[in-house]
Amino acid sequence: MKRVTRVAIATVATLFSWVTLMNEDVMAGQFKTLNTASLGVNQQNSARSSPKNTASGAIEMEVYEWQSGSVDGNAYQCRITQNATGQPLNISLVGLDTSIIASCSAPASGTCNTTPAILVGGAKFQCVVATQCCFPVSSTANYTMAGRRLLTSSAVSGDTPLPSGVIDMLPDALGAGESTTTTEE
Repeated sequence: MKRVTRVAIATVATLFSWVTLMNEDVMAGQFKTLNTASLGVNQQNSARSSPKNTASGAIEMEVYEWQSGSVDGNAYQCRITQNATGQPLNISLVGLDTSIIASCSAPASGTCNTTPAILVGGAKFQCVVATQCCFPVSSTANYTMAGRRLLTSSAVSGDTPLPSGVIDMLPDALGAGESTTTTEE
């Protein structure tokens, strides 16, 4: 009986050590979900964030996941609509296969819009926001990003292969006028 007890105690101690090692802190930015599936043309859903710095002096990447409308052929873009970080902010529209569909950089106090892309319906895409290495932000830094649905006419076609989930790309000038839903985070 004593041998069984020792084996049980040793097994529990080993498992506890293993679980403790598996729960090490990891550095990561924020992951948020935007409700964009039911957006009308020229509507957007936005989120405001106060980013944190990593040890290397860049902000932790922040990921915003959102679902395209249920029908193929809606155009979407990622946007930085307000940048009060004191640093340039990069935003990328990420496809189903993790490829970068489009990206742009908003200068400090500036804005930017990725090139609109006509996407497959009912799929989840991402907007990823980051600074570059060695450009930390202040503790009061904040920005607002948005996922916007655009009018899908005037698509531009070409022979360029498109990332998975992308049907076509649109000229960036499309989509003047918009309505916004903002989420404070």
